[in-house]
Amino acid sequence: MQPQTRFLLLTGSLLVGVSCGEQPETNYQTIAIARASGAIEGGWIPADLPASTVLIQEKHDIDTNEAWGTFEFHPDDRSTSPSWVLLSPPTLAGYRIRPADVEWWPTALTGALDQQILNNFEFFVVEKPHRFWVALDRKQRRGFFWNANAIASGSR
Repeated sequence: MQPQTRFLLLTGSLLVGVSCGEQPETNYQTIAIARASGAIEGGWIPADLPASTVLIQEKHDIDTNEAWGTFEFHPDDRSTSPSWVLLSPPTLAGYRIRPADVEWWPTALTGALDQQILNNFEFFVVEKPHRFWVALDRKQRRGFFWNANAIASGSR
């Protein structure tokens, strides 16, 4: 085998090995830091999270473009962006969220969303610049988000 062919095969194998199954998990102290890092523009975090958003944890799958995340916020803080649309629980009935496979993702937001789970959160859809769903638990001061690719096939 010629040296050039061997080099190309080795390089191709390395690239395939690096790209398969990458699921980076990132933490940001504030929404400003997440924005500056390019995570919002890159489609891993929804735009216009509440201004008080802190302690963001985000995981995404490079191969499937699925993204999940959690954050803390002040319960009185509301996004004023017109890109946030409040959803009624029946709108979400039947959706299935793929598991994030991280300890901070709630089991209540994995699989089929049922009425009892839906009543514990305020749900929003954020359409721009990337489509996300956001679930806010104001009592716990926690929010969760996932993108359209994290919705299981067969869901609405």
